[in-house]
This record gives sequence, C-alpha cells and structure tokens, in this order.
Amino acid sequence: MASKKLVFLGYVMNTGLTLHFVDWLEALHAEVKDIFDITFITVQNEQSKGLYEDLTKIPVTTIIINKNDDLNTLSVFNEANIVHCHGMRQAIEVLRIRKKRSLSFKIIITLHAFRHGQWYRFLYTNLISPLLLNEIDLIHFVSQTAKNEFLQLNITYKKTNASVVFPLGCNQQRYSSEISIEHLEFYKELSRGSFNIIYLADLVPRKNHVWLIKVLRHFLINHDARLWLFGQGKQKQIVEKLVSDYKIEQYVYLPGRVDGKYIPSILQHMNIAVCISKSETMGHAIIEPLFAGIPVVTFDVGIASAVIRDFVTGFIVQNKSEIKNFQRALLFLINNKAKAEEMGKEARSFAFQRLSWKITAQNCFDAYQSLFS
Repeated sequence: MASKKLVFLGYVMNTGLTLHFVDWLEALHAEVKDIFDITFITVQNEQSKGLYEDLTKIPVTTIIINKNDDLNTLSVFNEANIVHCHGMRQAIEVLRIRKKRSLSFKIIITLHAFRHGQWYRFLYTNLISPLLLNEIDLIHFVSQTAKNEFLQLNITYKKTNASVVFPLGCNQQRYSSEISIEHLEFYKELSRGSFNIIYLADLVPRKNHVWLIKVLRHFLINHDARLWLFGQGKQKQIVEKLVSDYKIEQYVYLPGRVDGKYIPSILQHMNIAVCISKSETMGHAIIEPLFAGIPVVTFDVGIASAVIRDFVTGFIVQNKSEIKNFQRALLFLINNKAKAEEMGKEARSFAFQRLSWKITAQNCFDAYQSLFS
C-alpha cells in the first residue's frame, strides 16, 4: 500500500490537458504506485478529443478545476507529501497554499518555459527567482541547455537551490504501431513518394519558419523535395504569403496542427526532420522524429547536444548563421540514402533506450525520493 501522497498538476492553462501529461501520468503511476498515491489535477478543456477518456483508464484520483485560483479550494494538499507543478502560476498558488495553511509538503516544478527566446527573458528570470524559485524545494530542468540559458545573467537565483536535469519522453507503443491517416486531407500528397522534410513546431517568430523558407526555397526545387510544416500560430499567414510569393506552393505544405496520435504515422512518410528554433527548453521536434527512425538536422537548442551526433543520429548546426552547414547536412542525407537510413535506425534505437516515458518516470521517482534524503 502506498505510504506517501503525490499531487501532480497536469495541465497548461491556455491549452488544457495535453497528450504528454496523459502519457507521463500513465508511466508515473506504473513506476511509483507502491510508494505514492497520486492525485492528478487538471482543467476542463483538452488539447485534443479523447484525452479525458484515456485519462479515465489510469487508476488515480483525478480532480478537474476551472482555473488556477480553484486550487485554493482543494483539501487534497493538506495530506500531500509532494506537489509537482508545471507552470509558474501553478507554483505560485501552491506556494501560497503551503504558507497560508502552514503545511510541510515539498514542491517540485518542471520548467517547461520561462520566456526563453524572448528579449526580456533576463528580466523575467531575475524576477521569478526571488519571488518563487528560491522558495521551491526542487527545480526540474528538461535539458542542460535550458538550465544554462535560465542561469545566464540571472543574478537573483540562489546557486544553492536544488535542481535536477532530465528530459521528458515519448510513448514507445505509439511508435511501435501505426494508426491509419488515410482519412486526413493531406494524405494523398504525403504518400506520393517525394523526399519529405518535416518541422513540427507552432508558427511563431522564435521557431524561425520565415528563415527556413528563405533558406530552402531553391533547395526544394533543385532536389524535388517537399517541406511539411505542422502547426498553428500567428505567423502562418506570413509563411503562406512567402510561399506564394516564391511560387513554391507545390513544395511547401502547411496542414496546420494535427492530433498528436497521428504524428508517429505521419513521420513514417518523412525522410528528414529539422528543428531550427531560436530557443527550446527540450525539443519534442527533435525527439519524436528520433523515435520514428528519422535523422534530425537541428540548431543547438534544447536536448540536441545530448541526443544528436553528426553522422550518427543527425546533424547539429549552431544557429541561423550557419546556412551553408544547414544546407550541407540536408544535402548529405538526400544524396546518401543508405547512410540516412542507418542513422535513422541508430536514432530510433537510442530513443527507445534513453527517451521513453518509463525512463522519465524513473527519473521522477528518484527526484521525489531525493526530497526525503
């Protein structure tokens, strides 16, 4: 019988319950059920239909709230040993509850985002450190790169703060089977057999889609390749206009955001993945293609330096300044298909061994246990 109580806040306020939180919870419950009794708190909206149904299959106590302020009304914190937060506002509310009720539970926060990639990131990190993070028992960074970026020019963060670094995972089962995508509007074009390049990222400025189009406009035509940009965002219309102005509509496709359960099947039709973001805390645009057995050409962001090796699992280029190296990496993979397939197999093997949700759950368990050492 579980001897400790864990409260896990699994939601993003503007998005709701996400596929990643459902996968994480399932793996975490399997890993810690003999020690921790989990209460999972989420909100009423879900990122994609069916997530609540999947959630009900996991044997944990689930509480659904409307907003962060509702946390103050819950009694579940009174018996908690650990509260795991996934957002600054969540952590602020939980810290208030601990102080107001004179409770002694430990707080861990996973830093998924901290205005990274924004010009005012230094101001933000210097503000939240004394107001929040210096009061937290354990800070979880999802990559060493993210931790380094957070600490850069941060003079208010206490270097004595306890922190750990380990990545989030992917659902192995989803990459071991294939869900039909033949009903999706873009399937016919996807299955034509062209050389396909994919970028999984919302169309926002820091993801650098405009740069990508400009850099690849001639490359796509010269090598008869197709670029697939999956995601939504305020730059979608800008990108669509750029594609139209360059007259490369037959080479660039923007299907929008699709249900996460279809991503593994979509990736089976891809040859190369790219990640050219200005900044990432981790980078699912990097690890999901690895699980699908696709080499990744990426900027040195997020988890890249820990999982990408040149000529092994993909290529790392520093940033937008290395246009030639970026194009050279893509050209190598196009011209050396046997080597690209070998790299894809190596990528898949590495991902399955090191980047599963089971590994994430094991790291979580160890992190929780460290709070009582």
